[in-house]
Amino acid sequence: MTEPLVIYRINRALDTLKEVPVLVEHEFLNTAINRLYYACFYAVSAILLHHKIEASTHAGVRQMFGLHFVKAEIIDAQHGHFYSRLFNIRQISDYDDYIDFDRERVMDMIEPAEELIKLSRCFNKIAAYLDNAYPDNAYVVSTHIPATFGTHEILPDSR
Repeated sequence: MTEPLVIYRINRALDTLKEVPVLVEHEFLNTAINRLYYACFYAVSAILLHHKIEASTHAGVRQMFGLHFVKAEIIDAQHGHFYSRLFNIRQISDYDDYIDFDRERVMDMIEPAEELIKLSRCFNKIAAYLDNAYPDNAYVVSTHIPATFGTHEILPDSR
C-alpha cells in the first residue's frame, strides 16, 4: 500500500520547508535552495506515488509530473515550470563551482514552493477521497486545478 508513503512524503515536504528560514537567516543560501527543491520533490513524488506512477530518478519525477499532471492540464503549468526551474537551480547550486545565490533569489522561491506543497497536500486529499468514494477508480478528474488552488488552505493540516 502506497498511502503511508504518500503521507510520509507530504510530511517530509512540510518539515523540509521549515528548514529554509533558518538557513536563510544564517546566510546558507545555496543550502536553502537545496532544501526548497527537496521539499517540492517530496511533494511531487507524493502525487506520483498516490497515482502509482513510478519514477526512479529526480529527472524522472520531473518528467512524470509534467507528463501526467501538467501536460494533461490537471495541475496548472506555472507549478510545472516552477518545479523544473527549481530542479535546474538546485543542480547548479549543488554541483557547479563559484555559484552563490543571493537572499532575494532564495526569498522569491519560497512562496511558489509553499504553493506547490499545499497543492500537493490538497490534491492528494481529494484523490484519496475519490479513491474511497469510487474504489473501482470510476471517477474522472475533469476539472483543471487553477493556479490559485495551491494558495489557499482548503483542508486543515492533519499534523
